[in-house]
Amino acid sequence: MIHPTRATALMQLKDTGIFIFRQEMLDKGTIRGFPFVMTTRVPVTRITFSADWRQYLYGIDEDLILSEHNTRAEYDETTIRAIVKGDFKLRQPKAFSSITY
Repeated sequence: MIHPTRATALMQLKDTGIFIFRQEMLDKGTIRGFPFVMTTRVPVTRITFSADWRQYLYGIDEDLILSEHNTRAEYDETTIRAIVKGDFKLRQPKAFSSITY
């Protein structure tokens, strides 16, 4: 996961006048062979996240509970509350990392 500003900075990196990551990022959607996604949901500061999501385990303990929380019929709006009990665990914590640079 990488912020678009950081992705742009990586695409501009050169070594002896040749772009280091640009072609791979544009053609294959990878950085050194690792797939990446851009999102503004991560900080623009110098941090990048990497994960093998196959190593992320999650479980749901009970069925999803839905309840009508608030009705504002005059505005044609209804608020519904959803509750689910669950948990997660990393099978291999080393499969998840963040780099601050």
